[in-house]
Amino acid sequence: MASSSAQVGQVQRSCRIPAALARDYADLDVIVIEEVFDFGCWTERGVSLRDLFLFYGFPHMTSIVGERSSGDGNDDDGDGNVDDGNDVGNEDDNDDNNNDGNDDDGNDDGNVDNGNVVNGNVDNGNDDSNDDDGDGVERAVRFMHGGVMIASRYPIVDEVQYEYVALEPSGNQRKGVMYARVLKSVGSECKTYHVFGTHAQHGNSREQIDVRRREMTEFRAFIDSRMIPADEPTILAGDFNMDSLQRPADVLELLAILDVAAPPVVGEPTPTWDPENPFISPVYGLQFLDYVLYDRRGEWPQHADMRVVKPRSLLPFRVCVATSLTTFVWPDSPQCDATIAITDLSDHYAVIGRLAYGRGVAGDAI
Repeated sequence: MASSSAQVGQVQRSCRIPAALARDYADLDVIVIEEVFDFGCWTERGVSLRDLFLFYGFPHMTSIVGERSSGDGNDDDGDGNVDDGNDVGNEDDNDDNNNDGNDDDGNDDGNVDNGNVVNGNVDNGNDDSNDDDGDGVERAVRFMHGGVMIASRYPIVDEVQYEYVALEPSGNQRKGVMYARVLKSVGSECKTYHVFGTHAQHGNSREQIDVRRREMTEFRAFIDSRMIPADEPTILAGDFNMDSLQRPADVLELLAILDVAAPPVVGEPTPTWDPENPFISPVYGLQFLDYVLYDRRGEWPQHADMRVVKPRSLLPFRVCVATSLTTFVWPDSPQCDATIAITDLSDHYAVIGRLAYGRGVAGDAI
């Protein structure tokens, strides 16, 4: 019996995330989600993760950082199918956006939610290497996309993605930053928000810390390249993999590189990485790795805070955790050797950021 990295329940968990967020956090405006690799419970019926976000009130979605139509074995366009190298044209141009300026859910006090989805992708065995950044270090081919996408209740009127050059030699993901310019309209009033999502280098070895530092330098340069007016809000969200509990000095350094501010955490003090979660190793202890931040060079919010939440299903469901196969196996399959019952829908807990800007309905909060 062998355990496969594909057997972490991501397929079943990911398709429950849109419903759980809509049910428990109905005032969300924008969702930044990471590690979108394997998803969709009902792909055989033509239902994808994008379909579920659309159904639950988030009709506007970006592409995924680093996605390709290259036959690399990833479901790059989020339609639940593994791409075969053809440009199938699913949602990538946001042509499903209804730019109608309506307050779809009737709320004007939404939030930005940063919700992680555990990585369930499987190494496809490629061990080719290349020197992507010209530093003389051979790196593994990045055959997986970066897994970051943004979904919004309001129209995304522009999106741009950036792939990090700084990646550790063993990295196989095309990590980077997804940018979305969101136009929030309520009645005749509207306000533009600039939202960036990322998933930074994990780990605390000297090399990993250096990679993360260089990623944040690239992130700052990418933000500056968008030439965002100083009187418009810029929000950063994601898994930054910088731990404010055990390594606060590292966090302060990276916040300084980005020139951003971290709102205070409200509610029950809860780490975003907690061994209480069945997908978290107890070896690393409690960590706070995920943030919703605002850019000091843009409009500052009149009020901002972060709150850690635990997206969960109402009822336990079983996932396969061990099999001799290296592909996804359903828990009731005879090829599944072991299962567990879970309710947690993410390995990291989510962070909801509430940022209130200016006056007027459309500027109240996002």
